[in-house]
Amino acid sequence: MDVDGLDGADQRASLKSLISALTDEDSEVRRQAVIALGERGNAWVVEPLIRMLDDSDPNVRLYAADALGELKDVRAIAPLLRILASTSANSFLAEAAANALRELGASAVLPLINVLTDRDSDARAYAADVLGMLKDARAVNPLITATTDDNPDVRDSALYALGKFDNAQVIESAIDMLDDENGNARQLAVGALGKFGSERAFDLLANRLEDDSAEVRSSAATALSQIGDTRAVELLIKALDDRDFRVRSSAARGLALLGDKRAIGPLVNVLELGMAPSWDEALVRWEVVNALGRIGDTRALPILEFLRKNDLSETIMGDKIGNAAAEAIEYIRQR
Repeated sequence: MDVDGLDGADQRASLKSLISALTDEDSEVRRQAVIALGERGNAWVVEPLIRMLDDSDPNVRLYAADALGELKDVRAIAPLLRILASTSANSFLAEAAANALRELGASAVLPLINVLTDRDSDARAYAADVLGMLKDARAVNPLITATTDDNPDVRDSALYALGKFDNAQVIESAIDMLDDENGNARQLAVGALGKFGSERAFDLLANRLEDDSAEVRSSAATALSQIGDTRAVELLIKALDDRDFRVRSSAARGLALLGDKRAIGPLVNVLELGMAPSWDEALVRWEVVNALGRIGDTRALPILEFLRKNDLSETIMGDKIGNAAAEAIEYIRQR
């Protein structure tokens, strides 16, 4: 780094000495030089500090990341992001890089959004964490998408990050996504409204029970039960007759969550249709049996006793309907 353009011979000499110390064989000397350069708060020290992110000593790398965060220079964004995306970076260094990116503020938002699709799950989780700290509206939709990530840590980070936003921001973004021509986008929006919505979202979610996409209808059934509005009971009872087993399963699960005894008769009717002819229908029946147990009404006991003795069907995961009925019966009798 050329520091000859700096004012003052003493300042130039001091910076040259510190930059030279960055190559010292002693890691403690390098670490102290990194700290001293970071305290200068000068744009001239950014490039040398970026190079120290590749130092052989982990403590030197960690202090270099901290210093770059304090300097808030956009040139550090790409190198810090590379740390997040590196499978070889230890957790302390990754956390230091994440904190440094937070210090960089709005300029780091779009690069962090891009990391949400990185192949490394740790990088995606860290990116979601930082975006939650920055609370920039541009991150809401990408974070909503990240709530369905294959990795549970990423999903948790995305949900936690969204929780730091004003709920109104999340809801408005989700509402905008409801009319997207892409069914996956609508499904994500419905899921977000279930987690962050309120009474305002109820009618919008109710309408999505008529969506062309079964995945969207299923998510809408789940979301309506999460909001906890008792108006959802009749809607979910109707959804028990949906043409797709996923919607019917979600409706039964939602009725279990709401725990309203108005659902007992319709749930019993589903079971009285006969044995499950397929794994798909077995899943519906398993959810219905569990719902009856959760709601805990003795009116369900006759059909549950019949299933306990006679239903040998099971779900694709090996869950037997008869066993689920026995557990539901025990639960009802213990209440």
